Amino acid sequence: MVRVWKRHLHLLLLMMLSCIAHGFICNKVGTDLPSLSALRCRPDRCNDDDIVANRRSFLSSSLAVGSALLYPTARADALPFIGGPERRQLELCLVTILRTEYWATNVAKSMKTKLLNPEEEMSEDQRKQPYLEARLGAKALLTTKIGGGANSRVRDLATLELKECLVDARYWCGQLAKTNQLPGQLTGELSTKSAKRICSNDLIAAEEELVESLASIVEFDGLETTIDPSPRSSLMLNMYNQQKGNFVYRTLKERVIPSCERYMKVFGRERRRVVEEFVRRDHGDEVPFEVLEKMYT
Repeated sequence: MVRVWKRHLHLLLLMMLSCIAHGFICNKVGTDLPSLSALRCRPDRCNDDDIVANRRSFLSSSLAVGSALLYPTARADALPFIGGPERRQLELCLVTILRTEYWATNVAKSMKTKLLNPEEEMSEDQRKQPYLEARLGAKALLTTKIGGGANSRVRDLATLELKECLVDARYWCGQLAKTNQLPGQLTGELSTKSAKRICSNDLIAAEEELVESLASIVEFDGLETTIDPSPRSSLMLNMYNQQKGNFVYRTLKERVIPSCERYMKVFGRERRRVVEEFVRRDHGDEVPFEVLEKMYT
């Protein structure tokens, strides 16, 4: 595409230079372009010396412009996304982590209210819905696969592409560490070496814990895997018992949510504040009630 454009421009310049050589611009062309105004003249007011001087002026300026446009620069490969993969913006990756944290908070609270400590009258299937959502949602986050019985929240989780976001955020952490832009570096508390260690140790540890904890929610009883299609939701509900409910609840509370918090902490409080505001504005129905209380108190 660029080569074709350059070729057309080159031909245009050659045609213009040819016109100049034959005196067409001086005698016949009636253009109002400012860059050519010096070359326009009426035959009765234009002598040979004027024509020669004007042609030389135009030739020198044309060649200067042509050389800048037609020949590639040494940094031509520095254009965005050329020569490398397109990555998600860091803040969008952190939005995915925060939405995962909020989902885990909400479904754990719903499990405690409806299933583990029921107070309202409802059917058994209704009580078990948060348990089913937790298991299907964890699989949707890891694989983008949607099992039978999934609700709208699970379908939303399947669109987040969590694993890809973790890979891109890992890259941006390294870039921030190299340029001394991680929170501890901005205050002088961290050296570049220490910041890189945070990316390679703390961030990776939080990432692995998040993925492993979600996988354990999917696979812990052998009914589900992260590879095969999900079984019928009725089978998962029929095989439910109190011990399974406690395991899923505790995994959400003690592993999934804390790993999201540790992950976000690497990038600093200010970035978390920006991401929280974005999620509150664009996905307000996902924000836990207790988080909204803190925002407005």
